[in-house]
Amino acid sequence: MARIRADIGKQSERELARVDRLESVQAIASAWFVTAEEDREAIDAARAVYTEAAMDCGESIQRLQRILSYSEDAPKWRARLGVVGKALTERESDKTWFADYRATVRRWPKLREAINGMEASLRDARKSVERHHDRGVQAADASDAYAMGQAVVAGENALDVLVAIEEEQAEEVELVGDTIDWILVDWRPGRAAQLKLLTIQGKAGESGPWTTTEGSWQPVGARSKVTQTAVGMVILHKAPGQLMSDADTHPTPPGWHYVNDRRHGRWSGSGPTATWTFNAGSAWMKEVYWGTDKANYRPITRAEYDAYVAARGEGKTYLGKHGDLAVYGLMGVWTRKRFPSSSAVASGQRTRRDLLYRRAYGTPGPNYGGRSGLGSGGRAYGGYGK
Repeated sequence: MARIRADIGKQSERELARVDRLESVQAIASAWFVTAEEDREAIDAARAVYTEAAMDCGESIQRLQRILSYSEDAPKWRARLGVVGKALTERESDKTWFADYRATVRRWPKLREAINGMEASLRDARKSVERHHDRGVQAADASDAYAMGQAVVAGENALDVLVAIEEEQAEEVELVGDTIDWILVDWRPGRAAQLKLLTIQGKAGESGPWTTTEGSWQPVGARSKVTQTAVGMVILHKAPGQLMSDADTHPTPPGWHYVNDRRHGRWSGSGPTATWTFNAGSAWMKEVYWGTDKANYRPITRAEYDAYVAARGEGKTYLGKHGDLAVYGLMGVWTRKRFPSSSAVASGQRTRRDLLYRRAYGTPGPNYGGRSGLGSGGRAYGGYGK
């Protein structure tokens, strides 16, 4: 106790006063114990008062020890304060950052409100770092190592937040002009579910074919609303001039975002039986979205497209239908052909075969396979077999 008093001095009179209170309460309690040996209530009261004071004093001693540790590490806090200050100086000299935002607004005027909001949040994050840094400088000038250490820790945390915002917004701005589709190609169920994505991305002004990249396994994380049933579907579609945060996340059959878009094709024929035909400049989409196996592609009819639009309007996922079978999604017959190496698709197809067998015979069925029959998903089911 004496060493703490000597080292702290007058830095924390309030904490030391609490320590003094324990000494006085201890003396009073000792007197009570002596004069009230037979008075159980008095003894209990003395014990309660002493316990409360001891707990209060213990917390004060811990705080005093923290003050000591801050004081002993003052050079370290000064160095870390300098790192925060350097980060702020670098950002003050960065004249291109907000210029990128203004250039984006000029090209995509409809994003003005969103970009202005991003710029405001970035400025607020920077001001938060500045406030903590200024507090640290003031504490350092006053030789208050404890206050300086607290300001440095808060400033470092605010800087981490700032860096995260900068990285996220930089990516948003960079990708504004791109077309991006994420296809959910595989899924590992469980408490810590994982997924695998196929990313199709086209830069602004590129005619195609666009870049196709299959990613590695990653935690579902922020995409917690995505479910295994969406395997084989586009789970995110971002059009040029959109922010990623505004992208369409309604599960959609691959390639269907470009149907009924005159930039990519036209309807051949009329009425419900009319079929969608991609023009020569967009013909590559059939291979990118439907796969290299030409048997996977069948022209979409107007009736199918209208059913898809109606399902989206009702907030439902369009899976297509051929008899009792879904065409798209985890158990879709087209999905099995398009993503044959997907473990989730294989599992979904086994489940589908069993359901069909139960429906037909009332008992679980074996793992049927082959090009035809109940579980094949072959030519009998909409011509998706080979």
